[in-house]
Amino acid sequence: MEWAVWANLDSQKNIELVLLKGHLLLEAMVNSALSSHFRHGAASGLGLSFHKKVELLELFQAKGDPAFAKAKQAILKVNRMRNKLAHNWEFDGHEELGRWAESVLAEFPFEKSTRFTFRTRIVHAFAALARVVIEMQKATT
Repeated sequence: MEWAVWANLDSQKNIELVLLKGHLLLEAMVNSALSSHFRHGAASGLGLSFHKKVELLELFQAKGDPAFAKAKQAILKVNRMRNKLAHNWEFDGHEELGRWAESVLAEFPFEKSTRFTFRTRIVHAFAALARVVIEMQKATT
């Protein structure tokens, strides 16, 4: 899964598009993780916001799981940046996104697939975080 997310984002050169598509890929991972807990697997059809889905996912995690708490914080940070981009035409989140990527890569091990540039660090951070969400799904099913 980590490689699939990386491969889907690596071809994107525009940082804003990486943020938008990365957010969508994370939402797909969250939907997948939630679907395993519902009888008909329809988490994406619940009509919940991204934030609410992440909160719901927390209910299925082991109490006090520090990995989930850190992942949740990183996921919600992506959501805030995506919202800023979507609702503020002047938003330039390059620095914020760069700091986010550095914190994710420092916290979660990842498979390095390319030399690091500003953009590839962000791509790798999305990939590492997607893997963490999928691993959470496996741990709770």
